[in-house]
Parts: sequence; structure tokens; C-alpha cells
Amino acid sequence: RYFASILGPTTPNRLFSIAGQAGGLTTNPIHGLEVDFPTIFDQLDARGISWRYYGIANELETTTLLQLRHVVSNPAMSSKVIPLSMLARDIRSDDLPSVTYIDPNGFLAADLQINEHPPGNVTTGQTWTESVVQSIMTSSMWASCVIILTWDESGGFYDHVPPPQVDQWGYGFRVPMLAISPFSRRGSIDHDVMDHTSILKFIARNWNLPALTPREALASDMMSIFDFPGVNGGNLMGSSLRGERTNAPRLQAERAYPSDILRREGIGPSVGPCGDIHPEARFTLSRGDRREARVDGCVRRAVDSG
Repeated sequence: RYFASILGPTTPNRLFSIAGQAGGLTTNPIHGLEVDFPTIFDQLDARGISWRYYGIANELETTTLLQLRHVVSNPAMSSKVIPLSMLARDIRSDDLPSVTYIDPNGFLAADLQINEHPPGNVTTGQTWTESVVQSIMTSSMWASCVIILTWDESGGFYDHVPPPQVDQWGYGFRVPMLAISPFSRRGSIDHDVMDHTSILKFIARNWNLPALTPREALASDMMSIFDFPGVNGGNLMGSSLRGERTNAPRLQAERAYPSDILRREGIGPSVGPCGDIHPEARFTLSRGDRREARVDGCVRRAVDSG
């Protein structure tokens, strides 16, 4: 069961997908973001792990990542935000980095043809998405690739499944999520509770990165979706996180961020008085045998503006 990260519109959900938080933002800002905080891309840069963010940016539209001040002011980061029009060329050249976000944002007429937002043609948008997935699947990158396809928020006003109230914000309504990969469990429908921060947790699990926020620390790491060969029990890292995997019963029974869960995730001592994760916080992970475990992922973020 995959939920939006907050019962809100596009921008806060996209922020959760790249940073594990929205800085208290619950609506789409009219005059640009007034929040700024570290993202998964700051972590990847610090570890020397390659990444790119494909999106739309022009005089009227700006992709979410370029609305964060520290990204705009850092040429080394902002230069990795690539026009969406360059995506097809880079796939044909087998030139995607280790972590790739693809964000067909935008509200102009041409953009609405691919992002499935009203009044755009949903069929046209699905055709575009299929072409991206198929081009990756026929490339040499496919053998070590995971594509995660999802939408930022539901675009609706009802779901018969109440979103878990995991913190003061709680999850939003459920949204589709597809895990497309040679490592995906075929024909499987997974019932673990996940949200957009689970994508961050998956990336963190692969490269042994600390949690950006308490929300990410408690998220499912998506391991239940995959069977990675050559590692213990199908776990990507060859060894499980200390403690049990976060799952639906725990999320619903322990609604806040109890210190015992944070300690099980290896970050308890580094939680500040306001719930902030200190920079030195680390997961307790064992590297294990990573010969077959590395997933140089094509992490697909198809988003529905709202």
C-alpha cells in the first residue's frame, strides 16, 4: 500500500520525495518556495555518487529542485538539473547516472501533454511514460536498473483506506506505484505500507546513507518488492537493518516517532530536541557481499501536478 507523503497538493509531496520533509509547507506556494533544507542529492554529492534531475524550467515554470535556494546558488548542483528534452538522448547514449529523477512537471500546454494533469490527455501522458520505460528496458543499463514509477498525489478527495497518521502531518491518500526492474518480484502485489520517503530509504539502503528526517527513518525500505541475487535473504545490502522492517501494523500502532523505533534504526542518540536528525546520524548497516547488490538505479519520478 503506497501513500502520498502528505494530504496535500503537488509541491509538498514532491519535497517529501527528495528530502523526506516539506519544511511545514502544506500548499502550493504562489511566489516560489520559502523553505530550504538538505535533499538526497546533497547526500549523493557528499559521497561522490552520480545523479541527475530531469525537469522543466523556463520563465514561467521551475522544477521543484530549482526552487531550493541552496541548490540554485550552487552551480555544482544546479548544473545537474537537466532539461527534460535531453532525457531521450541520454538514454539512447546509455548515459544515465547512478540515481536519476525524472519529473515531467509543468502546466503549459506542451507540458500537459505528458504529465497527465487536467486538461491534458491522460492517454498521451501514459504513452510518453511507456516510451521512457521501454527505452530504458532496451538499453544496456537495464541489467542493473530499478525504475520506480509513481505520482505525487491522488488528485482526488476520497479513499476508503484512511492514511496512517505517522506524525503530525500524516500520509495522504494512496497513489499508484510500480517497481519495474529485473529484480522485481514478478506478479507480486506488495502490502507493506510505503510513501514517497520509501524511495529515499531505498537509495539510502543501497549506498549506506543516513536518514535525512525521522519520516525517512521509519519508512519501509522497499526491500519486500525485490529479489536481489547474491545477497542474504534478498536484501540489497547483504544484511538487514538493525531491528525489524517498518510495516503496516507498526505504522498504525506507533503513530509518532517513538525513541525506541529511532534507536532500532540506529539514529536514536542523534535525534535533536525538535526531532531533527543531526548530520552525524548513521544507520547501523553491514556492507555484506555487494558483488551483485549494487543497483545503479534509474529512479523514475513521474508526477501528477495538483
